[in-house]
Amino acid sequence: PETEELVDCCNRLIKQNKYSVVYDLCRNGISAICAHTNLDAAVGGVNDVLASVLNLSDIEAHGMMRIGKTKEVKLFDFVKIIKEKLDVKSVRVCGDSDMLISKVAVLGGSGGDFVYELDNSLCDVYVTGEASYHHAYYAKEKGLALIAAGHFETENHIVSDIVKRLKEKFEAFGFNTIEIDGHDLRNVTLTSLRNQVGVMMQD
Repeated sequence: PETEELVDCCNRLIKQNKYSVVYDLCRNGISAICAHTNLDAAVGGVNDVLASVLNLSDIEAHGMMRIGKTKEVKLFDFVKIIKEKLDVKSVRVCGDSDMLISKVAVLGGSGGDFVYELDNSLCDVYVTGEASYHHAYYAKEKGLALIAAGHFETENHIVSDIVKRLKEKFEAFGFNTIEIDGHDLRNVTLTSLRNQVGVMMQD
C-alpha cells in the first residue's frame, strides 16, 4: 500500500508540474527530509534566534512564537531597530507610530495566521515575515501593532547560528578541517552563504 501511495503521489506531481523539485527527487530516487517547521519550533531554533537578534529579554515560548521584552520605545523607533537588526530596507507596518512598545512577539517566515493567538495582554507588537490585510486588521482590532519584515529576512539568521554551533562541536572533537563540498565550514559566514545560495520560491 505504501508503494502504491508513493507511485500515485509521483504521478500526480508529474501531471501538475514536471519541473518541480519534488518530482525531480522522486524521479531520481532521492529522499528528502525537510524539517523546516521543526526548526521553527525547536529550542534554539528559528524563533529563538530571531528573538536573540532583536535583543529581546525574558523570552518565553508561546507555541511556536517567542514573546520577550525590549526597552520601551515608540513603534516608529522600533521599526528602525527591526530594519537595522534584520538588515532590511523596508518593512510593512500596521499600528500607530507613537504607540509604546515593550513586549514583542516574534515568529519568522509565514506567520500571519498566528496573530489570532495574540492580544494586547500578551504583547504590544507582533513581528513576522509575512502578513495579509486580514492579519493586520485583526491586530489593529486587538490593539496590537504588526510588522511584516520579510519571510527570508526573519528566518535566515538561523543559518549562521547553525554554522557557529557546528564549528564549536567539530572543533571540540579536534577536527582540523571541516569540509563540505570542498569548503571549510570554519570559514563560512552569513555573507559568504548569501553569495552562494540560490533562491527557490515557495508555493
